[in-house]
Amino acid sequence: LVDCRSVAECLVSMLPGAIHQKEFQNVVVPVLLGQKKRPPDAPWKTPNVIVGYCGNSVRSGKLLQKCQKELLPQPKKGAAAKKSPTAATADLKIFNHLGSISDWCHVGGPLAEGKKQGKGGKVLRGTGPPTKKVHACTRRFMNNFPAGQGFEVVLG
Repeated sequence: LVDCRSVAECLVSMLPGAIHQKEFQNVVVPVLLGQKKRPPDAPWKTPNVIVGYCGNSVRSGKLLQKCQKELLPQPKKGAAAKKSPTAATADLKIFNHLGSISDWCHVGGPLAEGKKQGKGGKVLRGTGPPTKKVHACTRRFMNNFPAGQGFEVVLG
């Protein structure tokens, strides 16, 4: 699970076990491309399925489109053809969770506080205690979250 929202949004809550997009882009993608080794203290295994989410699927869709071009084999075209996928990306599946965290809240999915971890707190993961708070991103999106299911929708 890759949370594609801002750090401020993620500190309020994340899907349990999710990692922030910065860890995904700076660590997971290079591991999948064979450019880095998986850090021994990483709580994730090298993924064969990636599911991205944000507030309403737009930001995650943009990031995952970029990742598909980078990680998945593309049709070869002349001299500019991309190199073959690594063994780690050969069977990789990438999905955008349509509806994202607002949809997750509508079905009563659990949330965890975002927690900074690692050296200097540079890694943000959904490993904090359970919470019912969720960040709406902007006032415009507040009405996308369910009323009456115990969630507290916040801004800022």
